[in-house]
Amino acid sequence: MGSMNKFSKLFSAGKIGTRYTKNRIVMSPMGDNMGNPDGSLSEQAFAYYLERAKGGAGVIIPGVLSVDYPTGKTTGCQHRIDDEKFVSGWYRLANAIHHYGALLVPQIHHAGAQTNTLTTEGRTPVCVSDTDDVEHAFIRYYRSFGPQRELTTKEIYELIQKFIHAAELCRKAQCDGVELHAAHGYLISQFLSSDTNKRTDEFGGTLENRMRFAVEIIKGIRESCGRDFIIGARIPGKEWTRKGLTGEECQMIARTFEEAGCDFLDISGGTTNLSSTLMETQGYPQGDRVELAAAIREVVSVPVFTVGNLREPDFCDLVLEDGKADYVCLARALICDPFWPKKAEEGREDEIRKCISCFEGCFANIWNFRPCGCTLNPNAGFEADFDENEKAEVSRKVLVIGGGPGGMQAAITASRRGHRVILVEKEDVLGGQLNIACVPPNKYPIQYATEYLIDELKRLNVDVRTGVTADLSLVRKLSPDWVVAATGSVPATPPFPGVEHTIQAWDILNSRAVMPESQTVTIIGGGIVGCETALLLARQGYNDITILEMLPSIANDLEATHLEDLMKDFAAYGVKTITNAAVKSVDRVKITYEKNGRTEPLACEYPVLAIGQEVYNPQFIEELMRDGCRVSVIGDAVRPRKIIDAIREGNFAAYQIR
Repeated sequence: MGSMNKFSKLFSAGKIGTRYTKNRIVMSPMGDNMGNPDGSLSEQAFAYYLERAKGGAGVIIPGVLSVDYPTGKTTGCQHRIDDEKFVSGWYRLANAIHHYGALLVPQIHHAGAQTNTLTTEGRTPVCVSDTDDVEHAFIRYYRSFGPQRELTTKEIYELIQKFIHAAELCRKAQCDGVELHAAHGYLISQFLSSDTNKRTDEFGGTLENRMRFAVEIIKGIRESCGRDFIIGARIPGKEWTRKGLTGEECQMIARTFEEAGCDFLDISGGTTNLSSTLMETQGYPQGDRVELAAAIREVVSVPVFTVGNLREPDFCDLVLEDGKADYVCLARALICDPFWPKKAEEGREDEIRKCISCFEGCFANIWNFRPCGCTLNPNAGFEADFDENEKAEVSRKVLVIGGGPGGMQAAITASRRGHRVILVEKEDVLGGQLNIACVPPNKYPIQYATEYLIDELKRLNVDVRTGVTADLSLVRKLSPDWVVAATGSVPATPPFPGVEHTIQAWDILNSRAVMPESQTVTIIGGGIVGCETALLLARQGYNDITILEMLPSIANDLEATHLEDLMKDFAAYGVKTITNAAVKSVDRVKITYEKNGRTEPLACEYPVLAIGQEVYNPQFIEELMRDGCRVSVIGDAVRPRKIIDAIREGNFAAYQIR
């Protein structure tokens, strides 16, 4: 009882419509791209959602179930609920979710203009208004793929019936209700916003007309599904476009939806000219959208949900205590740690694996046609395949060489599986490249990863030895049954003349180099490290910074939303870029580079090298193998990549130990 009192509001019972909830924690709807190719519920999606119910969430809202397939799809492997044959899968999930005391409320959805013919299997996407006079960033992006077709009035009425039919199918599946996706610039949101709705029929013009599509759906679901079926809506609390909804209009939408029959309102955002306002990249503070929910809660009597970059139980409890919302929606937080609720309820909040807002495993995976996953939770998206607590048949002595993210994860998973683990790290501290990755502006959430991994090693009593350089004699002395080589990478050094005059970006990030002041700085290499180092130096406000990059564009491996933020910051700070530029030489006053067959000089007082990384000491790994060691090679020791690759491979390596 003590732990429940600590977060008394978070773990108090709630009521939505006629149904009670065991706590105030909602798994927020988000696309998962886990559906079977025909749109039916996959075994992986079943396991994914069930894991979050096991972890203690009170309400599970699977995201974006298409009501009009394939025209209404927005992802390649999107779930659908437009035919009776899909009831069976959701019936199984609903009853499994109920077994853990949670409610299942699927989100029903239509993409409208936010799709393309690749996703819609060749069908021309439909839109509320066929116009390029739209600020919403996502619709502008999708319209660049090809033509879209404006819905006729008759088709709109047909779509209303499709939403109602989807709700009826969810009721047949014994789901507890549905949520309408009326935010983020998808179809219902496109009707609501003047940015996207230029119609002159009964569905355009005044706010009352723009709300008509959603209101008819809500009333129709209530009439068809009855009073005990929950109806909710995710609605905008704000729009970031010049012709978008005002705060007062968002409040009017909330009141109107409540009058029409909504049992809860889930407050997010609408149309925007910058995608990160809807998705909160690493620079956004926790709870960035809470005040939007608070404004809606002032004008309605039904429960209000808040969403957006919520990480910590004490913060969430305070939001509820202050009356800013009635429920908190956790999306990425529950992808990262499905047992966030249970850990908080049991007073183990210090064990929560906190989301670092990197988007590499969740959004980036989905945009690359892969199922939703997570950088820090290597089992996210693999719940049907792996159990991190599954014990190995035989306990082995395992040596992990390297204390970066991959090595730490390998040690953690191996220890959970019952192996006896020794981890050695040549530096005096654990973390590897995480310790410099968190230094650039807005990258502080990466510290959460370092803290969690180190704390988990302590909780599992892993034998950690820092300041120890592994060599063959040490390995022979320890005599492990299995070695995990997580030896990482080091900055690459090119062979061009004058390279000795350069400063490695890593040395700036780890404070080994003197920071420049009022100097002309050139970053040689426009990858992620180079760009983030440039931003770090630019934010000091007194350096003139140019990036030289061999490729046609910079930061090619950076997740798209963070790239958008980066380019906005570069414009604000005056960071210049020269692409298709190959550096030929460096001296004390200039850099010489070649572009389009011409050699050009560039004045430079402070040249910074960031051309990538190379595997550290690969000969040592080969030496181990020649000596007969059973070795798993992971992360940058294979080839330099990202945190998500190191952690996932560290996790997988621990399953391979036999």
